[in-house]
Amino acid sequence: MLFALNIPTMPISQYTKRVLSRVLGVNPGDDYDSWKETLEKLIPRDLYTYKLVHASVVTIGKKYCLVDNPLCDKCPLRSICLHANSRK
Repeated sequence: MLFALNIPTMPISQYTKRVLSRVLGVNPGDDYDSWKETLEKLIPRDLYTYKLVHASVVTIGKKYCLVDNPLCDKCPLRSICLHANSRK
């Protein structure tokens, strides 16, 4: 809905959960609605912002924030990432 219909709603994927729980320490549980509600409170409700955040999270999740062996030392978010900084 975010990209196809231009409706400002934050899609929640495994990338979203993994990246944001590691970077920000956010973990409202496993259910979709809790994540959606939490993120929509944190991120300004703006179509462009939602698209940018979602696309960025997916990119970070695919390239750096891998499930088993995250590439924290190469990640552009490493300086603000709680997970990366706890590994030092």
